[in-house]
Amino acid sequence: MGAAVGTNSLICYLATGAFGGIVGLCELIARYRDAPFDAIRCPAAVAYLFVNAVAAASAYAMIVAMDWGFGVGPEAKPLVQAGVASFGAMAFFRSSLFNVKVGETDVAVGPAWTGPGVRPDQIWQPKS
Repeated sequence: MGAAVGTNSLICYLATGAFGGIVGLCELIARYRDAPFDAIRCPAAVAYLFVNAVAAASAYAMIVAMDWGFGVGPEAKPLVQAGVASFGAMAFFRSSLFNVKVGETDVAVGPAWTGPGVRPDQIWQPKS
């Protein structure tokens, strides 16, 4: 059975979501080196960070619901589950099954394609 919802579980959900958001934040800062703080203040960037946080927390919820223990003891289980969920969600949503060439552009097919306005390269355009 899955872990009971309690203080430790809530902390793990929050920590996992925060890790997902931090990964998204680092990705945006690295992408927009010229003006990173201008880029992360726009509404699309906030949405991108939220999507990353929700993806990580959702992965944690699935792992807890399936009671995956990854072969560790009960004391370390929540921490390991949170770590696997955080890294796993970030890796999954940045992967693609294959690329399709559309005109001159390669388009990723799979979880890496998140639609217009959600990918980090489409979030913010600097003012000229």
